[in-house]
Amino acid sequence: MKELADLVPKIDFVFCKCSLNKFVFFLIVVYIPPDLPIANYEAFLEALEIFLISKPFILIGDFNIPTYNKHFNTCPKLRILQNLSNSLDVVQHNNIPNNDGKLLDLIFSNLKRPMVVDHAKYPFVKEDFYHPALSVSIDLENSDKFIPFPAVNSDRFNFRKANFNKLYDDLWCTDWSSVTKCTHVNQAVKTFYDLLYSTIKSSVPFYTKNRSTFPPWFTADIIFNLKLKHRCRRKWRVSGSVVHLNEFKRLRSYCKSQISLAYSNYMSKIEQSILSDPREVYKYVQMKKGITRIPGIMYHENLAYESPQEIINAFASSFSGIFTSGSNVDYEDVHTNRICFDLQSVTEDELIQIMARFPLKHTAGDDQIPSFLIHDAQFALAKPLLHIINLAISSSTFPTFWKRAKIVPVHKNEDNTLLKNYRPIAIQSNFAKIFEKIIYRAIFNGTHRYISPNQHGFMPRRSTSTNLITITQFISEELDRGSQIDVIYTDFSSAFDTVDHKILLNKLSAFGLATSFIRLIDSYLSHRINYVFYNGFKSNEYVSTSGVPQGSNLGPLLFVLYIDDLISSLNCNTLAFADDLKIFSRVMNLEDAEELQLNLDKISVWCTQNGLKLNRDKCNFVRYTRKVNYFSSLYNIDGVVLNSVDKIKDLGVLFDSNLSFCEHNDRITSAASKTLGFIMRVSANFKNIMLFKVLYFALVISKLEYACIVWQPYYLNRQLDIERIQRRFLKYISFKIHGVYPERNISYDALLQEHHFKSLLERRNYLNARFMHKLIHNEIDCVNLLSNVNIYVPRISSRHSATFYLPTPKTNLLRKAPITNMCRSADKFYDDIFFGTN
Repeated sequence: MKELADLVPKIDFVFCKCSLNKFVFFLIVVYIPPDLPIANYEAFLEALEIFLISKPFILIGDFNIPTYNKHFNTCPKLRILQNLSNSLDVVQHNNIPNNDGKLLDLIFSNLKRPMVVDHAKYPFVKEDFYHPALSVSIDLENSDKFIPFPAVNSDRFNFRKANFNKLYDDLWCTDWSSVTKCTHVNQAVKTFYDLLYSTIKSSVPFYTKNRSTFPPWFTADIIFNLKLKHRCRRKWRVSGSVVHLNEFKRLRSYCKSQISLAYSNYMSKIEQSILSDPREVYKYVQMKKGITRIPGIMYHENLAYESPQEIINAFASSFSGIFTSGSNVDYEDVHTNRICFDLQSVTEDELIQIMARFPLKHTAGDDQIPSFLIHDAQFALAKPLLHIINLAISSSTFPTFWKRAKIVPVHKNEDNTLLKNYRPIAIQSNFAKIFEKIIYRAIFNGTHRYISPNQHGFMPRRSTSTNLITITQFISEELDRGSQIDVIYTDFSSAFDTVDHKILLNKLSAFGLATSFIRLIDSYLSHRINYVFYNGFKSNEYVSTSGVPQGSNLGPLLFVLYIDDLISSLNCNTLAFADDLKIFSRVMNLEDAEELQLNLDKISVWCTQNGLKLNRDKCNFVRYTRKVNYFSSLYNIDGVVLNSVDKIKDLGVLFDSNLSFCEHNDRITSAASKTLGFIMRVSANFKNIMLFKVLYFALVISKLEYACIVWQPYYLNRQLDIERIQRRFLKYISFKIHGVYPERNISYDALLQEHHFKSLLERRNYLNARFMHKLIHNEIDCVNLLSNVNIYVPRISSRHSATFYLPTPKTNLLRKAPITNMCRSADKFYDDIFFGTN
């Protein structure tokens, strides 16, 4: 603690290590004077963060921030304190103001135990006017302990112990003639699996995974020696023999060294797995904390489910209840002027090309065949698979076994104990994915020219960023002209799961798919068997009567084609990302508002005719304007008036009616700070410095740079807030490397240079320029944006070297608009981006 005292001598603090009923935590009391310079304030809190990062604690103090609340404001010290609380994942418990109505004394804690803060009835000393006496009570008996979802023994192939040389040799030598002789696709698939499983079983042990109560780094040898040690200890206590005592001491020492070595090896493996896939860090944290992705108690419609089998069946019941029974519409061979196309037979080279792209992962569907096996054994498996797929194409029959899907509940948002906050994601057979990719390619090649350019979801060379940049640029230009823009954000209820199969087939026919191809899609969609699976528990099976599979390769494209006629029929500005649809227009008078309402009515009518439902409670509109006297209008869906809101989250970015993105900046800064603190806490035992950087770029930078072309801050104070996140990370890296926290006034530039980092501002500028390069080189397909890019062509020789022409802005909104920033950045990085000089 002497280092902290030397760092900022004007701050008073006391540290106390408390032990109550074997529960150990730190109690820290701090006083920070109001006139402390902000640099010293930040240095102290950063050093405090390093000390507390992985410890249980209660932090009590007068931080002298009268404007404290749960949200950011313009106070720089409050922002720094908020970053600390986000990083340490703490809760502020005191809500008792002083006689001035201000909250000066704050109580932060990361203890997972109930805590109550009251105004003390009998203070030990005379109560101060500015600091009310507080009574803090902690319930040490109870804790907010997570109830994990139990696991059951599950049978599976243990590919980690496979004899791969023998397996691949056997697959290569397998006689697949019994498969190629089959004339019915389902019989061919059954024969194929019989041969495949027979070959795998001879090289891959099939075992029951035992759920051990020992830590995962404990080997069988360690467990055996621990049991032997306890046996010797019991013998010594009974007999008092010195021989047994000495043997017990020897085994105790030996077990300690074994455990230490095993733990070191285990952590090395964890580090390597996280380096290859940073998302593995969450599995490590779940293991370390004893938590599961799904809690052990779930709730749905006022019912509680506590047994694992009940929970899994409740998920299955909830997911199956989303489906619709389908319409009475019969399939019709719709004739259009579009070119008719069919699915042609596949060649072996085409099939191998698809199999070669499969990831080297253990992901497997109901058949337990991992994707890496398909990649590695592509040449051995190509012949039987080619026969099966071409047989399926010629007979217009999708294999029944490949229509079985393992459903994994994935948490969407909010309370993770409520079933309604989960979506079903289908994990399909990897062989089914091969066939889906073939079907996808044929459908996309035949239809992509007809799909609306306003659809950005699941389309090559388009993304959420192109969608958001398009609308931001439009609003920025209109606001700069003094206009008002009304944007209506729609929300469909379970859109992917309620697609009507018969209507979809008619739409596909209108796109030009041949009758035999339509029959194959019908076979693909009908009688799909699903079951929910988690931690070894399997639910009752249920059939999909509607919808397209979420998590599949083909499902998103089918949905895009299903909704395309709606997007193309609207007579106003429209943008879509799959089922996220928004319509918008400049509204200056009643006529403009009525035109927008007519298009909203079209959406409602289309939904009625096509079996989808609008979630009216979640459909909102935002009025973007800088006018004091704006045109007030209301919009409705079937007579239900939409909510008018000042801010809305659109594809992960929080828009406000002034297009300032201030609150979005605050939110991502807060989220990035929490994630940085998470990395610092869970990686306390890691030694590989590169691992910290990989986690930082994968989990923190990804938050700070997602769609940054849309919201990038224009003003310096906002830029510094974001840079402060990286500055803290670089200081932490220096601490891990040198074992000493960097000096108080070390410059940000020096940290960047030491660790070979670029500032986040420079990274954003480069991303701007890179986006512009892709846009003008057709690597990004967005006509609306490209039409806004104007090349500067001087009439005479000029010193002005700008490549792009920019209109003169009237406001800062156009100065910070996406196209403006991209053009300026492209000029700055012109040589690097366009000629690759760096």
